Amino acid sequence: MASALKPLTRSPKSIAKLINLSSRSSRLPIRIIHSLNVLPLIQIFLRIPFASFLSFLSSLIPSFISFLPHLFVSLLILNSRSLPFTWTFRVLWCVIKVRTRYSAAWARVWARYWMRCSKKLMEFWLESVTPVGAHPFEWEGSYATWVGFDDSDFNMHMSNSSYPKVLDFARTKASLELFPQFLRVGGHVALSSTHFQFIQEIPLFSRYQILTSIGAWDEKWCYLIFRFVTIENKYKNNQHSGSANVPRILITPPDLNKHHSPDPVHFSFSSNLHHSQSGVNLNSHPTVPDSKLHTIAVSRICFKVGRITVPPAIVFTTNGLSLSSSSPSPFAVAKFSHANPPPSWTEHGLYLIAKTHNGDEAKLREFYRGAWRNTKEATDGKDTNKLEWWDLAMGIGTPADDTRKARLEVCRMLVGGMEGVKEMC
Repeated sequence: MASALKPLTRSPKSIAKLINLSSRSSRLPIRIIHSLNVLPLIQIFLRIPFASFLSFLSSLIPSFISFLPHLFVSLLILNSRSLPFTWTFRVLWCVIKVRTRYSAAWARVWARYWMRCSKKLMEFWLESVTPVGAHPFEWEGSYATWVGFDDSDFNMHMSNSSYPKVLDFARTKASLELFPQFLRVGGHVALSSTHFQFIQEIPLFSRYQILTSIGAWDEKWCYLIFRFVTIENKYKNNQHSGSANVPRILITPPDLNKHHSPDPVHFSFSSNLHHSQSGVNLNSHPTVPDSKLHTIAVSRICFKVGRITVPPAIVFTTNGLSLSSSSPSPFAVAKFSHANPPPSWTEHGLYLIAKTHNGDEAKLREFYRGAWRNTKEATDGKDTNKLEWWDLAMGIGTPADDTRKARLEVCRMLVGGMEGVKEMC
């Protein structure tokens, strides 16, 4: 052992003689050896008996084996939201809650009232969960969750692949809140494509909300806008505020009360997506104060009953949504509600849905499957300007319709499929 350690007990000067001191590249290793003083550490390691080292390692094996179950359970807990069937349960959780409320309502009705009265009470309950009077551009839904280990990447923030997964839950919740009458007769919402624009990462364990709103729609497609926001820390400065190059249409809702058509620059895709947005505060939001915007997603969806596609205007009006105005002013926007329902609901929707108005699920299903094509109603009896009642409810021919078309142009450029890239071909 002494002979083996003899070459290692040389001083740093003797080691330097073995290295060409005239070379400048050899000076750096010598300085590292002097600073770390690794020679005594190597000597101590070589003096340890090899048998003792093996016995020390063998003593650690039982402890490591006993620790494995705890490690396995910890990994399962940290990734519990990615276990089999977890995604299915999270998607159906909104449906389970609605069906539970529906069953509880039926139980209360049958426990207190007779059959005829129970129908009225159940229809009143179904109408209460329907967004009667909601404005398509003012409605907003929310889905709250947090970033877990299974949602994060090696940088300890939400992974890009986790955004589409979470959007499934937010989209399901929004569909149940917006289109309950459509879903209860067998309709479903089909996803076509989604556009993401990442502004700032969401750190691990952060709680955030997905704010859902309706962007625009045409004869076939509907565009939903999702904003990922967190509550802003008042004691921390946000260095990214107002610096994201995002379309202003995706941040602030339009002001439909103005007596003029939308500003083309305000909705311009090229001027808003590729240039800076000075003057737009990304942190301000009317429903979530002190919020920070992290990501914007735009999804293109369509409505299906079997293999039949239903126009969005039909689905909107049969679920109580309305963009029209009951005010004498053609520029005013009506504030419809359950107490003040739109005419499209009281004069047409209830006659398809409510049994007390000679409506039922079969009648509504047939209307979705194509009976709406046979419905023709004139406006004020003028044959030259025929509009169906759902077109009137959606504000066709009003300044609100110009706003819809301007928003539709931006959404098509972002996630319009072949319609959005046809100018590039």
